[in-house]
Amino acid sequence: MSEKVKDPETGRYLKQEAPDVSLLCWKDFPGVTTVLRNMEKTMSKHCKFYPIEELNVEKLPRAFFDSKKVILGGWEPSFYPTLCERRNGVSVLLCSSLGQMDMSLIEMDYLAQIVSLKHKNIVDSVITGSIEVYYAFRSLIPGLIWVPYPVDLQEFHNFEYKSKGSYDVGFFLPSHFRKNISNQLYAVSYAKELMKESNDKLKSVTVTTNIPKLKIPGVSVFEKGWMRRSEYLRIIKSMRLGLHVTFTESFGYAALDYLLSGVPVLMSSTVGINLRLSELLSKELVVFNPDGVREMAQAIIRLCMLDEEEYKLLSNACWVHGRSLSKEQNLEFAKWMADFVREEEKSFGKTD
Repeated sequence: MSEKVKDPETGRYLKQEAPDVSLLCWKDFPGVTTVLRNMEKTMSKHCKFYPIEELNVEKLPRAFFDSKKVILGGWEPSFYPTLCERRNGVSVLLCSSLGQMDMSLIEMDYLAQIVSLKHKNIVDSVITGSIEVYYAFRSLIPGLIWVPYPVDLQEFHNFEYKSKGSYDVGFFLPSHFRKNISNQLYAVSYAKELMKESNDKLKSVTVTTNIPKLKIPGVSVFEKGWMRRSEYLRIIKSMRLGLHVTFTESFGYAALDYLLSGVPVLMSSTVGINLRLSELLSKELVVFNPDGVREMAQAIIRLCMLDEEEYKLLSNACWVHGRSLSKEQNLEFAKWMADFVREEEKSFGKTD
């Protein structure tokens, strides 16, 4: 059965075949939405993403019932009755990291519900993009599948190094305690304090952010608020440095955005592992103690003080790694999705 869509010019209904895989996500899950949108862009031949206001039978796209497979991004208990309507071919994408689950009791409760759904065969499979989650829960969740998160490389067609005359620091993260916001921002202030007597350069350091009403002692803050993705990418490409030293991440798309833009970004070791940083890049970019304001401040100073040639080399190394990682992940994901669509018993992803 096909979904009815009107032609905006003629007003006639166009016949559209249901996609092989429908990707559905509640709009309140922005991180999961990013994953599913990248799945669609990477495998548009097979996948279609449907952001939804609420998961109930009346408001679901027809493709939910007509597609061979459905991947449901995230979980919320009210989804259960609708899953029973579909009856088969539903997989749940588990995007939370172990640290995120540890910080929220409701996350652990949702995980228990997902495990119960799998044991009752209400969902066919559970998918995760976190290798840590896969190894932690593969004995708990039968047939748990690990698949690398895909990346939309169309947004990063090419890279051309541009000299950075300013000392702008990009800070684009959700306002959530697991994002380690205070430590990162006070590290900028501390870096400026440490350098104010010995070097004039950091006197002009600024922070550009999406977080409203943010104040950092002694540092100018430029608040951008909500913006389109194209504007966000334009801004981070103009930054000298990015901050992404979060306590926990299932992947780290925001940090990868900096790398693909050729902008060095400080990150926690968790994010560094997720992005498979080389030993060389880890030494330059990883802050091993997210609680270490002094360590973070010293890393900010070190990267801001690189001369033009040193900064250019690091910028290029960031872009090369980001590009290589993204291509590798997309290739692995594409192979897995092809098998997933063909309903082969043995998927490309890691399974028990």
